[in-house]
Amino acid sequence: MDKEVKSYEFKAEVKQLLHLLAYSLYKNKEIFLRELISNASDALSKIRYIKLTTQEEIEDRDIDLEIEIIIDKKERTIKVVDTGIGMTEEELIENIGTIAKSGTLEFLKKLEAGSQKEIDAIGQFGVGFYSSFIVADKVRIITKSYKKGVKAVEWESDGTGSFTIKETEKKRRGTEVILHLKKDEDEFLEKYRIEQIIQKYSNFISYPILIEKGQINKIEAIWLKPKTLVKEEEYIEFYKFITHRNDEPLFYHHIIADAPYQFRALLYCPKTSFDLFQYQITEYGLSLYTNKVLIQQECKDLLPRFLRFIKGVVDSEDVPLNISRETIQNNNVVLKIKSIITKNIIELLEKMMNEEKNKYLEFYKEYKTYIKEGIVEDWENKEKLGKLLLFNSSKCKDENEYISLKEYIDRMYPEQKEIYYICGTNRDTIENSPYIEIFKKKDIEVLYLFDPIDEIVVNNLSEFNEKKFKSIEQANLDSIKEIKKEEEKKEEKKEEDKETQKRISKLIKYFKELLKDKVKDVVESNRLVDSPCVLVHPEEGMSFQTEKIMKIINKDFKGTKRVLEINPENKIIKNLAIIYERDKDNEFVKNVCFQLYENCLLIEGNLEQPVDTIKRINSILNEAVELKSK
Repeated sequence: MDKEVKSYEFKAEVKQLLHLLAYSLYKNKEIFLRELISNASDALSKIRYIKLTTQEEIEDRDIDLEIEIIIDKKERTIKVVDTGIGMTEEELIENIGTIAKSGTLEFLKKLEAGSQKEIDAIGQFGVGFYSSFIVADKVRIITKSYKKGVKAVEWESDGTGSFTIKETEKKRRGTEVILHLKKDEDEFLEKYRIEQIIQKYSNFISYPILIEKGQINKIEAIWLKPKTLVKEEEYIEFYKFITHRNDEPLFYHHIIADAPYQFRALLYCPKTSFDLFQYQITEYGLSLYTNKVLIQQECKDLLPRFLRFIKGVVDSEDVPLNISRETIQNNNVVLKIKSIITKNIIELLEKMMNEEKNKYLEFYKEYKTYIKEGIVEDWENKEKLGKLLLFNSSKCKDENEYISLKEYIDRMYPEQKEIYYICGTNRDTIENSPYIEIFKKKDIEVLYLFDPIDEIVVNNLSEFNEKKFKSIEQANLDSIKEIKKEEEKKEEKKEEDKETQKRISKLIKYFKELLKDKVKDVVESNRLVDSPCVLVHPEEGMSFQTEKIMKIINKDFKGTKRVLEINPENKIIKNLAIIYERDKDNEFVKNVCFQLYENCLLIEGNLEQPVDTIKRINSILNEAVELKSK
């Protein structure tokens, strides 16, 4: 005798959802399987809880808790079978006939405008069981409750607005969801494609997921285990699994947080960056899960941009499965998790710097660009990140030695008010720079900034431990006058005769007239010890390095005129002053003055007309050789 078939109408909101699923361009069809497996996992968890907490009679108490996927190419069906809690007829009607408890109703309210952008966003929103109708033109559910003596029932619908229920036969407790696929969904009849989807979204489900009796999800969600129960080799193997690399991570960090929000995170730092061009945006390394079900890979909202190199997983029961990418970024739970993870990583790096200097140096050489990027972009964390910076300096023995800003400040002179730095391409270039001469004489440490972004970084920091950063290329040296002043008093210099002073003053005036279109001013220098002259930026102006970057950005950028400082103690300057006094129209003096100016540009790598310079040098050499040959 045929079983009685009962017909029901879907609730209005379900009809609306099914219509959207059927007629919108759905870009992420594969999540139907994620949703069905997630539902099956929930059903298994519920029956496990009942078995542990009650003594009531349960159908098939001792059968294995598992999920099986059965593909039938001939019938064009996919069957998702679980041995979970099952449903009665009343529960089936309540759970499948309405979405009032699923959270999808809230999503539907956001779709009232019906824009294409909102419709396309469905693929990023958990719509549970109803996502089956994206790939199927008919869905059947056969379910048997765990309760003793309750008949199995079968649910069926083509997704157009109604469904039927009838009693049926089922041997074991649990639920079977049978999808009759649409004509153009053949890809989901391939075993490899189903395995691919499971490995992507459901690999860490606690229960075995079987296809043709073989288990697909063999990787354990070790981030949910207590730290004391996870072995070192397990952490390493999991890293290799999620990154598809064969090396070991530089470090890892396991976070178990219970308040104010509950989440688990397993974070890894690879030994080498995945980003060949560290300035460009790369894939973010964290995947977001809820109850071991993947919500989003490469989740940008779990990390600030500068930490995108961190790989791993984050799992929180407080993040709903039905959350879209559009709402993740504004979700309070996600924002709080992001803050906690960021804080943990920065503190971990600071501890490593203080306690494992060599390991931190290995990290810094690989990821320094990211840290510097964070200082420029992340206003909230820039001061904490400043503690992680390392620099070479004038007191380092070679270019392979680095110091932190704290170490620099700890060995400053008591009178020193600022952190001094100089930019350059390498240590040798900086060591021979005229800018550093006075600082060497006074034994004041200067940070060497080799990376083009370094000056932008220190300018964004502005100060560290209340000490402002100061480029030694800037004009005003009043701030170092008091440093080691008593020692300098012991160096009694012979007073220059007034005639020499007059000659130098006249030469400086000549420099001013000759270079009036090229420099802002020409003055006597109190910073030079050996070099004859140097070009200095006005204190309020840009440094040379900043101007260099500006010229790269804007080829028409001209920069500011600088001040040429003349060293009155230099022999070239003294002798040139004598020659100028004898013959003020001497072409040789003019050539030497121009050449001294261009030598400053040459040292900086900023010489624009090298051909003219070579001609001038040859002229000077020719005159010098003629003089020597007489």
